[in-house]
Amino acid sequence: MKALLIVLVPFICTLLLLVFWRYCTTWEGYMKEDRKFPTLFHVVFLSLASLTPIVGIVIFSVLLAIYAVNRIDGGIKIKPNKFSKFWFDIDE
Repeated sequence: MKALLIVLVPFICTLLLLVFWRYCTTWEGYMKEDRKFPTLFHVVFLSLASLTPIVGIVIFSVLLAIYAVNRIDGGIKIKPNKFSKFWFDIDE
């Protein structure tokens, strides 16, 4: 049971983070045209790669750190939509 949690929790967290990052955020600022991360390939590949027990924890930790740094720096903004209005109180 513990082994299943070690595999599934990083997989689900990585998948949710990448889907949120792809569909609910936008890149702002310097060279935003070149920032195409995460593409659909990244979402599928990194989610499947995170099914490996130790690698999944590392992948999720690195992605979360990259996301947090870019949010703090202002490189990523949350898109105004119904989801962000309800959960993050961002106006359209």
